[in-house]
Amino acid sequence: MTLSFFQNLPLLFRHWRLQQRIGYRFKDITLLDVALTHASMEVANNERLEFLGDAVLDLVVSEILFKKYAEVDEGTLTQMKIMSVNNAHLLSVALNLGITDVLEMGKGLYQSESRGTKMFADAVEALIGAIYLDGGLRPAHKFIDKYVMQTLPTLQETKVHPKTALQNWLKKQGFEYPEYSVTQDATQSGDSLWYVKCTIKNLAITRTGRAETRKAAETEAAIEILGALGVMSNGS
Repeated sequence: MTLSFFQNLPLLFRHWRLQQRIGYRFKDITLLDVALTHASMEVANNERLEFLGDAVLDLVVSEILFKKYAEVDEGTLTQMKIMSVNNAHLLSVALNLGITDVLEMGKGLYQSESRGTKMFADAVEALIGAIYLDGGLRPAHKFIDKYVMQTLPTLQETKVHPKTALQNWLKKQGFEYPEYSVTQDATQSGDSLWYVKCTIKNLAITRTGRAETRKAAETEAAIEILGALGVMSNGS
């Protein structure tokens, strides 16, 4: 049911900032409100919009990659698409747009460890679904190109050393650089291996690498993080 202008006023005020940020004003503001409502709420939630948005995202990303990388083989295109739509990257989109601050969820989730990557990634897909229903494919395509695709490293940027590839990706998101910390020093532990932990604070992701030197262990940790993010790196 379409609400009247006066009934919509609270929603218009609540979601004004996000609409300004994404550069799209909803004709039906209730679509945006539902997109920003997690299934833990006892009201209409974003699960169906997430289902639709996932399909729209997959189509648009595939088209953009197909046109942008005309000489790239199917296997590489598939890996690039995985990098584009994985939950870690969509979480970075949610963080950059402030969706993590406005997503409505049940009270139990506000302090819960379950409040993690997937629910915010799903909210981005739900937002895409809402934009598609409200305005069609063109504004959905524009949103995906600007906020999902343009924040990814280029194919050339991924063909560097893993630590550099990770820094490139984080820089494009506007995030802090990774922190590396030694958890086992081979010179003191009696073990032949170094253990180094790599942490991305903005995404609350931590991975550990192990190798015969500290430098190599840092590289392994960076590779593990890149894998979690779905970011390719062909460097060594």
